[in-house]
Amino acid sequence: YSVDRVARDLKEQLVSQKAKIAENKADSNNLIVELPDGQKLEFMDFELDFESIFFNEQVNVAKSLYQVVENCDVDLKRELYNKVVVVGGNSLIPEFVPGLEKGISDLAVGQLKMKVVAAQKSYERKMANWIGASIMASTAAFQNLWISRFEFAEMGDSVIQRKCLN
Repeated sequence: YSVDRVARDLKEQLVSQKAKIAENKADSNNLIVELPDGQKLEFMDFELDFESIFFNEQVNVAKSLYQVVENCDVDLKRELYNKVVVVGGNSLIPEFVPGLEKGISDLAVGQLKMKVVAAQKSYERKMANWIGASIMASTAAFQNLWISRFEFAEMGDSVIQRKCLN
C-alpha cells in the first residue's frame, strides 16, 4: 500500500509541476521530490516532458488507437472515430488530449476527423472507468458473475475461473 501511495504522490507532484511549467509559474523547471526514507530525487525539465513519453516511437498511444480503429469493420470506423472517450488518471496529464488528437490526425490524413471527448472535471475523468464498471456490473447480465465472500472463502480463487472464464 505504501509503495502505491508514494508512487501516486510522486505522479501527482510531477503532473502539478508540469502544469506550473506550462503556465510559467514555476520557480524552476526542475522538480525535487523527497521520498519517505529521506532520499531526494531530482527530475530535470526535459524528464517532465510527458508528450515524449506517450507519443514516442516505442509507446505511441495515438498510433495504437489508430491501429485498433483501422482493424475494425469498415462500417464501424465512422462511429468509432466520432466516439473516442478519454478517461483515467493518465488522461489528466497536461496536453494529453491535444497530443492524442494531433497524433490521430497526423496518422489518419484524408480520413474522418476523430472526435476525442474528455470530462472537464478531473474527478470525473479519474473515476469514470470505475463508475462505468459499477453500472455494468449492476445489470442483470452480470449478476450471475458476482462472487460472494462466502463463495470465495469456500472455493478460493478457483471460483473466479469457474464463474467468469467459462
